[in-house]
Amino acid sequence: MTLTPNQSVTIYVDFDPPGTGTVQGDLSVSSNASNPDLQIGVTGTGFVQHSVSLMWQPSTSVVVGYYVYRGPAPGNLSKLTGTIDMVTNYTDGTVSDGQSYTYAVTAVDSENVESTQSTPVTVTIPAN
Repeated sequence: MTLTPNQSVTIYVDFDPPGTGTVQGDLSVSSNASNPDLQIGVTGTGFVQHSVSLMWQPSTSVVVGYYVYRGPAPGNLSKLTGTIDMVTNYTDGTVSDGQSYTYAVTAVDSENVESTQSTPVTVTIPAN
């Protein structure tokens, strides 16, 4: 873009680092005026947002959906989903780095009767 004398513009810089940590760069402004070209240093810190994706086989019984449970260990799980969900997958985007989570699923029939919990699965989120 070209600016006339005394004109200003706001420049927005998108930051999309390839991984975690601090990344540095420069924004270059060229000028054909008597002022020299300008280099503006920019710095940002990237992070990784982890998630856990679950998939399971549909129940062989007639069901109206599933509940997903999560907790710190098998036998200590709480319902993660507040409503019955018809799909056989779930993505948990509320996990924290360095923590372990245990998941299980129940099937729910048309009379709102839940099955026993599936075999628990434990996942450990990497520490950044």
